[in-house]
Amino acid sequence: MQVINVFSNKLIIKILILFVIGNIIFISCKKEEPGPPVITQIRLPDPDKADSTFTQADPGTLIVIQGENLGGVLHVYFNDYEASFNSVFTTDNNIIIWIPGEAPTEVIDPDVPHEIRVVTDHGEATYTFVLTPPPPGIFYISNENAPSGEDIFILGSDFYLIEKIVFPGDLETSDFTVNKSASMIEVTVPEGLSDTGRIAIVTSYHTVESPMPFNNLSQEGTICNFDNINTYIWGCQIISDNTTFYGARGNFAHLVSSDVGAGNYTWWEDNRVCYLAEMQQIISPENMGDLFTEYALKFEIYVKEIWNTGQITIVTEDDWNWRYIYSPWLINGVRTDFVTDGWITVVIPLTEFRDGEGTGDPATSFSDILASDGTGHIGLAFMNTTPDPDNVEADAILLENLSIGIDNIRVVNIAGD
Repeated sequence: MQVINVFSNKLIIKILILFVIGNIIFISCKKEEPGPPVITQIRLPDPDKADSTFTQADPGTLIVIQGENLGGVLHVYFNDYEASFNSVFTTDNNIIIWIPGEAPTEVIDPDVPHEIRVVTDHGEATYTFVLTPPPPGIFYISNENAPSGEDIFILGSDFYLIEKIVFPGDLETSDFTVNKSASMIEVTVPEGLSDTGRIAIVTSYHTVESPMPFNNLSQEGTICNFDNINTYIWGCQIISDNTTFYGARGNFAHLVSSDVGAGNYTWWEDNRVCYLAEMQQIISPENMGDLFTEYALKFEIYVKEIWNTGQITIVTEDDWNWRYIYSPWLINGVRTDFVTDGWITVVIPLTEFRDGEGTGDPATSFSDILASDGTGHIGLAFMNTTPDPDNVEADAILLENLSIGIDNIRVVNIAGD
C-alpha cells in the first residue's frame, strides 16, 4: 500500500508539473488582444499625396482610412451607408476603400451624421468626415451676351447649396431660383456689368466657373457684332431697337418679311439673308491645327414672330458645299410655333456642318468648311423649304411673318471657350 501511495503521489506531482508547463506555454503563445480601433486621419492613396489629409470628399472618391487596430474589419459606413471593401486592402493601420457613389450627402438628408464608421470584430471607431455634393456643371447659358437687368437661364447639373453667383467684374448676386431637379438656374444679370469673364457659381463646398465667357462682345473669335467688329456686306436690315427687341446690344441684323409661301427659295429677296463681308478671318492660321471637334459657331437670336416652317441655311464659303440647316421649330420631329422670350445663344458645333446641301456627311476639319488659311464667307439665309424631306411634319407651309434678330456672330473653342 505504501508503494502504491508513493507512486500515486509522484504521478500527481508529474501531472501538476505538466499542467503548469502547459499553461505557461499556452499563455506565452496566446495572441495579445488588440486595443479598440481608432481612426486618425483620411488621405488619398496616391503616394505623392500621402501626407495630404482632408476631412471632406465627394462620393465616389477612393480614400485611405488610417489609424490603429483597424484589423478584423466587418463593416464600413459613410453617413450610415454601408460600403463594400476588399479585405486584401485592409491592415491594422490602413483601409483602402471607395466612398460609395450612393452615399447620402446633406443635399439628400440634411441630418446626415457627417462621419465614417468602421466596425471591427473587437470594436468600432468613428471619424468626422463630410461627404460633399458633386460640384455643379455648367452646360449652357441662355444668353451669353445679356445686359444688366436681363433674366437668363443657366443649364447644367447639381445646382445644390448655392450661396451666390458671381458675374464678371465681381458682381455678386444671391437673388436666383433653382428648379427642382437642380439642373436650371434663373438669375437676373446684376447692374453695372461691363467686364468680360466667366460666371462663377459658389456653393457651400465648391466654386465652378462657366466654360464659356460672358459678355464677350469684342473678344477673340467674334466675326461680326454689327457695331465695330468687321463689316456687314448685304442682304437684310441692320437696326438698333432695344424696345421691340429688348436686351439688344447696339446694332443687329434683322431678317424680316411677310407672306413667305411654301417652297419659296428666293432667300436673296425681301431682307431674308445676312451675308457678311467676303473672306473674313474665321480661324487664325495658327489655330488651324486645333481639334476641329472643339469649335462651334455661336450667335444670339431673337425670334419675334411665330416661326414654324422653313429654315435658315448657314454657309461658310461661297460655293455652299457645306451647310447647317437651322430649323429650331422642328422639335423631336414635330412642328411647333417657335418664338423666343428675348435673346438666346445658339451653339452649332462645326462638326454639324454637312455636305450634300446640309444633309450629307459631316465636316471633319477646318479645311472642309474654310479656306486653307482659315478665312471664310459666312451667310445666314432664310428659305421656306422643307428641312427634312422624310418627315411630313417638316413640310413647308405659308409663313405669315418673318421677324428674326441675329447678333454677335462668332466661332469659338467650346472646350475652353
